[in-house]
Amino acid sequence: MTLLHEFGHHVDWRYDVVAYARSQGANGRALLSTGHAGATQGAGERIADCYMIYLLQVLAGQRYSHPADTAAYQGGAARMRFNLLLQSRAFEGMAGFRDWQSSA
Repeated sequence: MTLLHEFGHHVDWRYDVVAYARSQGANGRALLSTGHAGATQGAGERIADCYMIYLLQVLAGQRYSHPADTAAYQGGAARMRFNLLLQSRAFEGMAGFRDWQSSA
């Protein structure tokens, strides 16, 4: 899981996902204020967590309970966060990622 989280930092760095999230009003604020359990804090940690949890829950079909904010990645709250991430430049031209149905 750590590797997926760290790769999420690369995605954020490459495509400036934090800046995109900041431009998305209440949903962006919700994503960027999601709890984070790691020692390092900041908006980039929330993007890296979201990326990791999207890959685990949606693509790999694994349940994941976020240790710092369990409600953030369940049901509609998870869908909102994943949709925001998937609408960023990081996923342009990747319809297979954007056209998902979450079981979260």
